[in-house]
Amino acid sequence: MKFIVQHVRAFSGNDLTVRAEADDHELISRVTITLDGFQLCDDVVDPPGVSYERQLPQAGDGGPKM
Repeated sequence: MKFIVQHVRAFSGNDLTVRAEADDHELISRVTITLDGFQLCDDVVDPPGVSYERQLPQAGDGGPKM
């Protein structure tokens, strides 16, 4: 399984893009994303697939550096 996480600092929090790609003979059926102990999503992939992508705008509580 290959995981890719990209982030861009937003005005409030971070804009996150999370991707997962299954290896040969694997399927993705459920994805749970947690940040700093807080669950951001719990997605069921129906039908199961070989890839998953989710954008999460303004995730977390990061802010501009002062």
